Amino acid sequence: MKIEMNLKSNPRCPLCGGTAVTYMATFPDIPEISYYQCDDCNTIRQDMVISDEEEFYTTSYRQILYPNSDDNISEREELTEKNRAKIQTELISHYRVDKRNPYPLHLDFGCGLGTLALTLQEEGVVSFSYGVELNEAYKKRANDLGVVTTATLEELPCDGFDLITLSHVLEHMSDPVLFIDRLIPYLNRGGMLFVDVPNATTNRNAYRPWHPVAYTPQTLSQLFGRWSVLEPRVTCSYPDQWQPVPENIVMFLCKQGG
Repeated sequence: MKIEMNLKSNPRCPLCGGTAVTYMATFPDIPEISYYQCDDCNTIRQDMVISDEEEFYTTSYRQILYPNSDDNISEREELTEKNRAKIQTELISHYRVDKRNPYPLHLDFGCGLGTLALTLQEEGVVSFSYGVELNEAYKKRANDLGVVTTATLEELPCDGFDLITLSHVLEHMSDPVLFIDRLIPYLNRGGMLFVDVPNATTNRNAYRPWHPVAYTPQTLSQLFGRWSVLEPRVTCSYPDQWQPVPENIVMFLCKQGG
């Protein structure tokens, strides 16, 4: 299937700003997009990226993954989220600082159907969850399940969270530094940031036309090393749900200071 996307040039590394690169590979279906590795910091990135990310994830992304989808959510979509949410909930529960008490307020950015948020509530890991999701069908489902979900951070009814989860979100951001800069003020002091991305060294799913950055454990750590207010607590991995060998990278970071 030929994938149509509006693209723009991405000449600089989103982590260090460098322009010297080593060519890696080109997408057969979209020859305009190639992956390069930054010669300065080893970040793997695309040379062409989606020009309007908000429009793409509002209207096009789900249609590409699930061509026959409409307002009805498919069994495959539900199963994908359910399987991943189970593993993530176990990890978040295991590594939470206060195991006797739930996180009072949770935000799942890019919450999809709201499955992770709902699972964390059902397991007593969080007291109340909010979501941010651009796709209208997903946003409606999340709200129907009781997860208060908006299209943007600014529309949320509160602005401080004790746990923020980014489940396979960061690899979709062409400017991850700007994104994390916007997100940090929404994390309360002492709050935990949970990040989950496909591992570019072992997981072929890290390389997709809509993944402008492919992370390794090293480059993910380099990215979050920019913010002294975020203290890395745990870095681990878990097997991909469809293939037992590839892994996903997980980081837990605690917000320090005021």
